[in-house]
Amino acid sequence: MEQNPLNVNSDQSEDQEVADASGTEGTPSDPAGEAAASFITEDLGDDPLNIGVDGATLCGVQPKDSFLRYTIMLHNPTLETFTFDDISLGDAQGLTQVSAMISPANREGHGNHGAPAAGPSEHAPAAHGTPAPTPTASEPSTFTVEPVPAVGYQFEPDKHINIVVSVALEDNAQRGTADDVVVGFSSPGREFSVPHDLNITIDKTTCS
Repeated sequence: MEQNPLNVNSDQSEDQEVADASGTEGTPSDPAGEAAASFITEDLGDDPLNIGVDGATLCGVQPKDSFLRYTIMLHNPTLETFTFDDISLGDAQGLTQVSAMISPANREGHGNHGAPAAGPSEHAPAAHGTPAPTPTASEPSTFTVEPVPAVGYQFEPDKHINIVVSVALEDNAQRGTADDVVVGFSSPGREFSVPHDLNITIDKTTCS
């Protein structure tokens, strides 16, 4: 008769020991890490930062010897870190983009510029894309964290930022327009170019 046909209480083979060592017993699981890995591998879609979700149509009169500044607030709701590339005006006519800068913000939105959240103020800029003159030498900057160039900026998960686009009329132009602001950025595996529906009109004298 075969002895111990079910191999009860016998020594395990080397292969069995290896299999047991890689199993759940004695090895802490990492469900958060597994969930994160699963999330990252999911399709982020064409607009992971929701740049095209909302928009506005704005008209402003250009200040003398200055330009107008438009602010777009973004939140990174993903687990990816994105790198910003070119940010430009879409189909601009009679307008030139002076600069595109980024400053950290908090979840309360525009006008905070990285400062701790505070109560509403009558002096705070309105929420979306409100043009404002750039501070002159006699007017201190409102930014607690000074803006940096947009190109190369690393946008980390769950962070908030302000994209600040400065725009001016071209020389000799009386009025200029742009259909939108096109935001270019990339993840480690993909490049994105998403228009933000901010329709801009700048006039030398009036918006009427």
